[in-house]
Amino acid sequence: MEHQITSRLKYWTVFFFTNKIDLNGHSFEVDIWSLGVIAYALAIGRPPFETSDVKTTYTKIKNCNYSYPDDANVSECTKSFISKMLQRDPRHRATVEELLNDEFFIMSPFPKTLPISALACPPNGAFLKQYQLPVMMKKNSSDM
Repeated sequence: MEHQITSRLKYWTVFFFTNKIDLNGHSFEVDIWSLGVIAYALAIGRPPFETSDVKTTYTKIKNCNYSYPDDANVSECTKSFISKMLQRDPRHRATVEELLNDEFFIMSPFPKTLPISALACPPNGAFLKQYQLPVMMKKNSSDM
C-alpha cells in the first residue's frame, strides 16, 4: 500500500511541476499551471496529460497537449477557465485576479458554506438545486 501511495505521489508531481523545467525557478505562473492541472483533474477525473508511459507524458506536458474526452460533461465556461491556466507560455497564463473575475466564478453561484454532512458524503440534490442556474440563463451565458 505504501508503495502505491508513493508511486501516485511521484506520478502527480510530474503533472504539477514538470512545467517548471521551462522556467528559471519557481514563480506564480507555476502555481497557476498547478491549479489548471487540479481543475482539469476535478472536472474530468484524471490528469490532463496522462498517458501509459512517462516519456509520452513529458512530451504532452512540454507541448501543453491535452484534450477532453468525447463523453466529458464539461461546460465551455469550465474548459475556457482551465485553458487560461494551462498555457504553455507562462506569460500568457491568467493571473489570480483574472481567474477570480472569470466567468467560471461569476456565472456559477457557489455556496458560502456546505452542510456538515458534506464531510461524509456529497451534498444532496435539494441542496445543490438552489445553486443551479436556470436553463434560460445557461443558454444565454454560453452565447457570450
